[in-house]
Amino acid sequence: MSWADVGAGALRAAFAVSLWGVGAAAYAAWKRDARALRSARAVAIAAFALVLLADLAMVGALLTHDFSLVYVAENNARETPLFYSAIALWAALAGSILLWTLILAGAVVYVALRGTRSLPRLATVALAVLFAMLSFFLLLVTTAAADPFTRIAADQVPADGNGPNPLLQNHPLMALHPPLLYLGYVLTSIPFAYAIAALVLGETSDRWLTETRKAALASWALLGVGIVAGAWWSYAVLGWGGYWAWDPVENAAIMPWLTATAYLHSVMVEEKRRLLRTWNIALVIATFALTILGTFLTRSGVVNSVHSFTQSAIGPLLLGYFVAILVLGVGLLLYRLNDLTDRGSIGAPLSREAIFLFQNVLFIAAMLTVLLGTLYPLIAEAVSGAQLSIGAPYFDRVEVPIGLALLFLMGLGPQLPWHGASRATLERQFTAPVIAAAGGAIVAVLAGMTGVAPVLTYALAAFVTATVVQEFTRGVRARRTLHLEPLMAAFLALFRRNGRRYGGYVVHLGIVMVVVAIATSQSRTTELERTLGPGDAMDVAGYHVVMTGLRDIAEPQRATTVADLVITGNGASEHLHPGLVQYPNSAQVIGSPGIAAGSRDDIYTILAAYDGTGNAWATIRVRVIPLVSWLWAGGAVVGFGALLAALPPPKRRTILVPAPVADAVGAE
Repeated sequence: MSWADVGAGALRAAFAVSLWGVGAAAYAAWKRDARALRSARAVAIAAFALVLLADLAMVGALLTHDFSLVYVAENNARETPLFYSAIALWAALAGSILLWTLILAGAVVYVALRGTRSLPRLATVALAVLFAMLSFFLLLVTTAAADPFTRIAADQVPADGNGPNPLLQNHPLMALHPPLLYLGYVLTSIPFAYAIAALVLGETSDRWLTETRKAALASWALLGVGIVAGAWWSYAVLGWGGYWAWDPVENAAIMPWLTATAYLHSVMVEEKRRLLRTWNIALVIATFALTILGTFLTRSGVVNSVHSFTQSAIGPLLLGYFVAILVLGVGLLLYRLNDLTDRGSIGAPLSREAIFLFQNVLFIAAMLTVLLGTLYPLIAEAVSGAQLSIGAPYFDRVEVPIGLALLFLMGLGPQLPWHGASRATLERQFTAPVIAAAGGAIVAVLAGMTGVAPVLTYALAAFVTATVVQEFTRGVRARRTLHLEPLMAAFLALFRRNGRRYGGYVVHLGIVMVVVAIATSQSRTTELERTLGPGDAMDVAGYHVVMTGLRDIAEPQRATTVADLVITGNGASEHLHPGLVQYPNSAQVIGSPGIAAGSRDDIYTILAAYDGTGNAWATIRVRVIPLVSWLWAGGAVVGFGALLAALPPPKRRTILVPAPVADAVGAE
């Protein structure tokens, strides 16, 4: 039996049992039938096992170079290293949808085994919704739309394959970036399914919010870390010295992250004040719908991007799926609108709930402006045939002010009490942060930052950092006063007792690192390009760059020409080897930058052109990019903070009270 037989058979069986799961879960919820629910749970496990088998079959076909499969022939070659052969699973359309389906099947199992025990009827309806989603994606991978096991005619099987896209086999970050994004995308389906279930059943409590909080937090964190990993991949692979270009597919990833961030903030308002209930359900629907829109843009080929795949039959199906989600979600929300009235009103403008509402408005504004800039060229071309391009200047002009306002509110909100704050509270909470903000602005000016936005970024970053430090200081002081704990024990106890709150503060610190890195790297980068011969040198931003020569490196899967550089100065002593890479089955030459990363500067070198004949020369471009490494570190801190925020609260200990004391309390 071939890999194709195993994989295709497993997917078709999974599709059949998934359809059964839709019916079993729906019947179990309708009739409150325990036997049907047990059947749905068993089917969920079976579907996951079958999809996992199909994924393993595809990996096996890639590792054994089974070129009888179209997918393997187009995305693998005998010379492709084992590592890149395995991760070619998500190197193209059909394989990436197969991975997506596996993650979605895992989400179905999670809800089937965990959710249906804590909120049986609500989770059972959510399970039926998830089974319906899984059935749709299984339909894609079992039909011509995205079948990864399509065969080549026996007499046309090639002796070797084309190999992966050169950009997808030139850096190990390819193993990290797409799976993180897929995990973030797919896990948004869990809150969405629960929200739909709550609307179907007329559930007016916030129990579904509590049940899905960890899934929402996990999807947000994975999507955010995936976006940062994508920026790192772009920086390390594409050889242009940048990390974010407002590419349409980059935009498609950041839009659901923005709405998910708004949701994670506003859900606290509903839990504390029973407000923003309609807003929260709308945000959940929007977040999931935007993940499908992003998938449509990425997988249909309607946008030109280094990240997107070619056009295929999957585009209309994904677009129809997106429309169906909007119709279902918005229709149910409008139907239940009268049942979702808030129990109160927003407090004073300087209250925590008001600041969270202002934040949400800004997050939605940021998302809508990105959506407009991404879709407007497509709409204009469809209507008038004009081919337009909206570049970075538009996005920078509209997103930077919104980002600065959000940064300010990020420091303001946690310092304010619910309902409102007195003048004394404001003075006590904000004296130190305002002084820190002034210090941050002075540091920016002394560091040579030019422009209003970078100086404001430093000031607001210092403001937010001071609020976080202030909160940790107060928490540790309270622990030490009440429990007489050592300093470190008191600090760690904050996360054990309230990981959600203090993990959120760690996330804020990670965001501060990211924005400082962006502001500094964008405004202080120095670039110089020179044509050098062996032994020639150039000086840039205090670094001395000497080219010692050119050489060719032959490997089974590629041929590379590199320039050997020796870089000294500012305490650095580095040997870098920027190159140009040629893969045998591609006419495209790939730049491979030489990067010396540091906490102060990254030295980014590019081999722009060369002549290896006679008097060898090379055109070398050097960029000195300050603090850009803080961007990747900040993304890691955000992910770590999310893990801390997901820590379960400690179990409350039951205190046994003697009967006479209990009677006395009852009498009172």
